[in-house]
Amino acid sequence: MFLNDIGCIKTTKLNIAANSPIVLASERVLANQRVGRIAIEVSNTSDQPIYLGDKDVTVENGLPIKAGDSKILPILSLSTDNIYVTAAADVSIILAEYFD
Repeated sequence: MFLNDIGCIKTTKLNIAANSPIVLASERVLANQRVGRIAIEVSNTSDQPIYLGDKDVTVENGLPIKAGDSKILPILSLSTDNIYVTAAADVSIILAEYFD
């Protein structure tokens, strides 16, 4: 499924406040203490849809992930671009980060 071998998987529960986009990353990745992410998996464990996009993502312009669904997104390991997530209501999701 992945182009590179996976050396480590880190899972994190993220809490999203309604209409307040947050970065899809663990604290160590946000603080530049962990590099080499090659993919992320976003599992929408809530009962509401969530929406992915850039820092200005909204429920109107984001890529939707239905309740109960998950998506795997490849990432260039040297990329410094962030992916954001938002929702219309307060929700919790699970983020899996795959590292080389």
